[in-house]
Amino acid sequence: MNIIDNTDTRVELDELIDRYNEGEQRRAQRAHAGAFLGIDMDNTMFKNDLGVLVFLEKLNDPHFWDFEVDEFSKLLMPRMYRHALEEGSQGVHAEHVSPQLSQLALDLHSDCTKLYELIKRIIQSGSTDKEMERKVIREFARKMVEFDQIFIRIDSHLTNLFDMPLLMRTRFFAGKELGDVHKMTQRVMDRNETAVDRIIDLNISPELRQDLGLKVTDEQIEEAHGKPSKHKDVDRLVVPVREVRDIIRKTFLSWEKTLGVVLTANLHGIGETAVDNSIYDFIRRQDFKGTVVGTKLVKQEGVLAPRILGEPILGDQKVVKAAEITANTNKHFALAFGDSPSTDGKMLKKALDEKGSAIIVTEDIEEAKRRFYKPLNLEEVTEEISRRIYYLDISQSA
Repeated sequence: MNIIDNTDTRVELDELIDRYNEGEQRRAQRAHAGAFLGIDMDNTMFKNDLGVLVFLEKLNDPHFWDFEVDEFSKLLMPRMYRHALEEGSQGVHAEHVSPQLSQLALDLHSDCTKLYELIKRIIQSGSTDKEMERKVIREFARKMVEFDQIFIRIDSHLTNLFDMPLLMRTRFFAGKELGDVHKMTQRVMDRNETAVDRIIDLNISPELRQDLGLKVTDEQIEEAHGKPSKHKDVDRLVVPVREVRDIIRKTFLSWEKTLGVVLTANLHGIGETAVDNSIYDFIRRQDFKGTVVGTKLVKQEGVLAPRILGEPILGDQKVVKAAEITANTNKHFALAFGDSPSTDGKMLKKALDEKGSAIIVTEDIEEAKRRFYKPLNLEEVTEEISRRIYYLDISQSA
């Protein structure tokens, strides 16, 4: 297991546990009713983004194409969000979101709406050109996924502007029952290494762009984000991170009355199904008393609505939920796991402030140090705090 702390000292798992048992951290736990772990899911517990994988599964659902085009367009981007992004493209909100990213979101919305309309026409016409249908659906999928990534990135800004928070991946489930979410997630978790549909090519087609007057190119996406997209092709085999599992399990067995809580922006049903059908299934067993805190949708007449119940569980909300858990259980926030400065950084900082530890899951330790430099205020941390900040390299994990 490749773990180093923020002083560049290599640390074995047993030593990580022993460090917690020393000094202030141990005293903090003894003053409370045991330890609490806050655990991110996507790209932390798994090497995948399960929200994306479940969405790709949903494209096989024929009822996904039942919305009228105008209805789909408004569901994807309500008017007030469009207005905010139009302002953003003119530089109005430049301190929160770049004009390029705002314009990319607007262009992706336009392309997704056009592609959705074309797919509806193809399906309704009974066309036998399955290759063309597959090509259009995959272009639609890629651009929906890119759209989703933007809204995760700018969610906190939009939440501050409006009372109604919006997380794009949850919009894909309007009209579905909770059981449908479970079934789709189960199919994702059941896919094996030899599945014929394991790798899906989501490259943007120059021909479709020309034929349909689409706007977004790979180059525009790369320019707006400052790096190439990782969604040009998607490996749909779910890969759990065994090192994270081993750390969680070791803490459960070593620390008194440990509570493990998965905090995820994914729908609650996705989180529970993924945990229960993976190497993490021990987390929710009765003896460990673990749980999943995920984003929830409002239900109307038994089906999911496009409106979030409360706020999506990312960024500030992970800190809010962690604070609620520590207040309700009187447990010490002993350890936080995460990979993203924007969605996990504040939770990791909260654990450090509470005399706990932070584990940053990454495939490039030096890049992780750069990305978390500001969120964790690494310039000013003491050596004592640096010994509680860990980088877990999963580049060789399989």
